[in-house]
Amino acid sequence: MVDHTIEVNGIVVNGTKNDVSKVRQALDLLAEKAPTELKFIKKYIKKITISNEPSGVDISEKTFNIKHSTLSISSVEWTASTIAHDAKHSGIFWEKPLTKSTGGKKVTKHITDKERMDSEEVICLGYQLKVGIKVGLDKSTQGYLQDLIKKPDYWDVNKDNKFTYADYKQRNW
Repeated sequence: MVDHTIEVNGIVVNGTKNDVSKVRQALDLLAEKAPTELKFIKKYIKKITISNEPSGVDISEKTFNIKHSTLSISSVEWTASTIAHDAKHSGIFWEKPLTKSTGGKKVTKHITDKERMDSEEVICLGYQLKVGIKVGLDKSTQGYLQDLIKKPDYWDVNKDNKFTYADYKQRNW
């Protein structure tokens, strides 16, 4: 599916020509309407890929994957806001990693439990909404994000109260 690669504002984008074009528009919109937020995004997202895999961020690689079928029906404004959302997840991890003490050593651990995942999701959705407003996200979609902030457990696709690879693979976005 990847047949086109470009660099936009310091972020490498891989996908079909049409997909890459939409992501370019989203990054250009961020540069124009939310330049401060784009600086944050560029720190925590180094690459955006568009594929048939579910959307999500690989925090260790600072790579955001967008599912092709989701991107194809998304507005440029929504795309810009989702890039910001996943950059926030990456930023939270890299700026303030969660740690647990193990024999006197600190070990980085990513969030998996429901309470902490919901809490992080509220932060990321709030950031997505803030950026979405700046880039011109329509009122209906702003309302959708506000509803998700009130009930942020959409990430728990299999409803087992923890975030695992199974949840990721079952996503339809």
